[in-house]
Amino acid sequence: MYEQTLPITHATTAAARVRLAQVFITEQRYVEAEGQLVAARQVLEKQPVPPIRSLQSALDALAQVFDPTQRPELAQRARAQFAELSK
Repeated sequence: MYEQTLPITHATTAAARVRLAQVFITEQRYVEAEGQLVAARQVLEKQPVPPIRSLQSALDALAQVFDPTQRPELAQRARAQFAELSK
């Protein structure tokens, strides 16, 4: 993974975590997906200029994790934050 060449705080590493989480979601490995997404989101939000598309991807994927794990309030919050970024 990118962590071997780029620091864990790099936006590209965070974007790779989002993509990995999306694979976990398709495999219904929600706990692993959520861990990757939370870590990625923290890194992305701390960037001097947060990459909007990567943040949106992370939020969309988080909603996809929260729905099947019976956390509709968190899914709705992630979708609302996604919508805010789209403005």
